[in-house]
Amino acid sequence: MMPDNLTIKETHEFDQGTDPGSESTMYAIEADSGIKGTLIISYGKYVDPQKATLIDKLLKAQ
Repeated sequence: MMPDNLTIKETHEFDQGTDPGSESTMYAIEADSGIKGTLIISYGKYVDPQKATLIDKLLKAQ
């Protein structure tokens, strides 16, 4: 699935305290075909660079 075919529908942030490693964001995404899914990204040293790049592209496109 290409980022051009995806849209962020909802965003929910979670924070469990002052440690940046305990923060995450859940994105509800939808493809042009109607397929829906979620993508969860953590912050700090646990961030997945590929997921972060995908979300950056989706946020810029909106």
